Amino acid sequence: MPISHWDAEKVFDEFKNKLGETKSRASTANAKTCQASLLCLTHNLMTLMEEQIFREAGIRNETENKRKGKTLAKRNAQSKSNGGGGLTILQQCIQRLTQRTVKFIRWLKSHLDSERSWEQP
Repeated sequence: MPISHWDAEKVFDEFKNKLGETKSRASTANAKTCQASLLCLTHNLMTLMEEQIFREAGIRNETENKRKGKTLAKRNAQSKSNGGGGLTILQQCIQRLTQRTVKFIRWLKSHLDSERSWEQP
């Protein structure tokens, strides 16, 4: 599924506002490319860690899941009201992986800085 302009903007928002990357610390094109690659790697690792934490410890942000469920139901209703048959199974199953919540990022930073397991508060 190709990334939409909105998804790309949300990823940049995550870098800037949630991870604190407001400016480039590099001056050469090669260094800027390395910094951008590191940010993309960070984003992908957070996505993978979020899923691994759920699989291993059953920890999931239920508030965020409820919000996403309501949004999905609203999109499905809009699709039907516009004369369509609603969202496809694929559209309903794919969770957008473009943005982590501030709550998750803070929790992850806290746990990475400590020596606690995922299960410990």
